[in-house]
Amino acid sequence: MEHMKLTGSYIGSVVKSIVVIGIIASVPWVCHQAGTTKKSRQAAPGFKLGAESLSSELIHSLIPTRSNTYAAGLVTNVVGAEGTSLRVADLLRHYGVPISTMFVPQQEQGVTLPTSNAEIAVYGWPLQGPIPLAARTALAGLAIVFVDIQDMGMREGCGALLLPLMRQAAQHHCTVVVLDRPNVLGSGMEGSVVAPGVTTNIPVPVRHGMTIGELARYCNTHVLTQPVDLRVVPMQAYRRSASYTKPQCVLSQGTPLAAWYGYSFLSLLREVTPLDVGIGTENAYQCILLPERLKFPKHAWYDLQELLKNYGIESKWHHCFNTQQRQYYSGLRVQVSDIDHVSSLRVVLALLTFFKDAGINLSFSPRFDAAVGTTSVRACIQGSLSREQLAHEIHESLQLFYSKARDSFMYAPFPRLTKV
Repeated sequence: MEHMKLTGSYIGSVVKSIVVIGIIASVPWVCHQAGTTKKSRQAAPGFKLGAESLSSELIHSLIPTRSNTYAAGLVTNVVGAEGTSLRVADLLRHYGVPISTMFVPQQEQGVTLPTSNAEIAVYGWPLQGPIPLAARTALAGLAIVFVDIQDMGMREGCGALLLPLMRQAAQHHCTVVVLDRPNVLGSGMEGSVVAPGVTTNIPVPVRHGMTIGELARYCNTHVLTQPVDLRVVPMQAYRRSASYTKPQCVLSQGTPLAAWYGYSFLSLLREVTPLDVGIGTENAYQCILLPERLKFPKHAWYDLQELLKNYGIESKWHHCFNTQQRQYYSGLRVQVSDIDHVSSLRVVLALLTFFKDAGINLSFSPRFDAAVGTTSVRACIQGSLSREQLAHEIHESLQLFYSKARDSFMYAPFPRLTKV
């Protein structure tokens, strides 16, 4: 079935686990998080998400026609919510926007959404690969599409669907309105953009430090050959920082911040075997593990524990059974307290070098080069490229991107470049 008609039933928990790229990037902001104090995660008075800034007057200025017959769509996460816990689709309908079509990240399709109004047709939109004909046809019939997705700050997240969506919208003269949200990983910008011969969905750094609205502005100005009619509804009183979060707005479905922060480097590490990052367990993207059959010595894990402290990462011994892999793993469970002071690429290089020097035979998946944006990281680990050559290549790539992207930044401070 290529699309579903959704009625008013509500399923309280629709996303139960974290799956690479799609599910992690799909989780929106809602009103609850245990273990995070208001004092440690306060934002300035008046801080509002883009969705919270909507008003009847603003909506009227955004719609492409004064007719009441225009068709509108929404790109959001399955449990898309704004700060008051109302779903964005319901919020837009409250302001008279006739939302009739919804697009969700492909991995989230197949669940029932809460609705309180007329039926909505829902289509999956892939993070990678070709866009299904049904989704393209549905978008072609819209005059305006609102975008309210929570991206996690890495290139291969929900932001990856942004560029193909904008390209399709431009072809069909559809206005795109982005309701901006914070970057969970804060201000850090690092890693290669896209080296020649490496294919990726969106040409930005591995960790880009930008909001979804800024990504849209960059793509519209510097990537699309046919720009779309783009409007960005900015956040109010926002400053770029991972800890700069409205006290009551946090990550949903019980997903801990540790998983989001861990994803910033463990999503790259998962492309290297026999290393494991806990996918298939309750601690996905919070672990650095090896199969117990390899008999990696425990004292070596303690050496790694001390090494990680130098990069701002605390850890403790961890042992688990992975039901997907059907074997036992041992290693470390990691905890990042301040992601603004952790360099994702430096950590990846340190980990890969550590395991190589410890005698672990590392095998890189075909997706590793795409994930890091260059073949040079693998070449550096394998010894055919020096660390200095790698640093020079990545720094040049970052500087070029930054100079182009400056006109897309909307918030202070601007993203902070991190060298290898």
